[in-house]
Amino acid sequence: MSTISLSPSYTASGKLSPTRAPSYTAEPLDYEQRIAIVDRLRPAPEGRFTKEAKHREARLILNAQDQDAAMPTYGISSTVQGVVEMLKVADVSSVEVKVRPLQKLGLTLMRGCE
Repeated sequence: MSTISLSPSYTASGKLSPTRAPSYTAEPLDYEQRIAIVDRLRPAPEGRFTKEAKHREARLILNAQDQDAAMPTYGISSTVQGVVEMLKVADVSSVEVKVRPLQKLGLTLMRGCE
């Protein structure tokens, strides 16, 4: 089993310096190793996720998704951006879009007058 030391071994003039912070770079140097990367540093995907209502009366299109994704994905504090296209509007009184973590995405049309 291999291990990775997470404690930095930076030195200032050959001695450890508790008062001077090390300099940082966007990419690891030759003697450094990346152990994690934060998604916000990557550009947002440019694909779309599309979900149609059961009887094809409406379509939900979510932007900034991976191309051909089976489900939309979002990070912590992400903004959900998209459009609801109404294909058939007869007798529709409301439209609900339910977004729940790790579950199916729902698009519900309510028919009739309120």
